[in-house]
Amino acid sequence: MGMFGLTRYDSYEKYLDQFKQLGIYDDLVYFNSKYKGIQDDNHLIIYKDDIINKTNETINKINLFFGMPHVSSNILLSKERYVPPE
Repeated sequence: MGMFGLTRYDSYEKYLDQFKQLGIYDDLVYFNSKYKGIQDDNHLIIYKDDIINKTNETINKINLFFGMPHVSSNILLSKERYVPPE
């Protein structure tokens, strides 16, 4: 079972219903509208899946955005999970 009691195989409609039940649907709609408004040259949005699955490409996209040099060597991410101390 995933976050909010949903799995990645659940339908889009099931996700929407669950978000409405949890009271976060309006927040997600607001976030989505703001997110669409910031897709320009002054903002860089990095997706978790991209950093995991396309690490070199994504790191170089970040470097280009900040005017840093291209990295040609293979980048390996640490497999550690970070949990805040209690």
